[in-house]
Amino acid sequence: RCDLHALQPALAGDGRLRVVANRDDFLLQPGDVDFLQATLQDRLVLFEEGGHLVNLGRPTVRQAITGALRQVLGVPPEN
Repeated sequence: RCDLHALQPALAGDGRLRVVANRDDFLLQPGDVDFLQATLQDRLVLFEEGGHLVNLGRPTVRQAITGALRQVLGVPPEN
């Protein structure tokens, strides 16, 4: 009951939820990426590499996080 799979309907239905993750994060178990993709669809930003928080220094990752926050908060994108 402490697994995200138990919350799948709530996660799928919450339009405020955004996830920025790395496919090679050591915390992810087999099948987690498929679960996130199926559950969140366009609310998931998935980078191929970066491990667990290693790529936060990359501009593309910071832009993805900022963009997701702006979208949820209803703030227009920066020019």
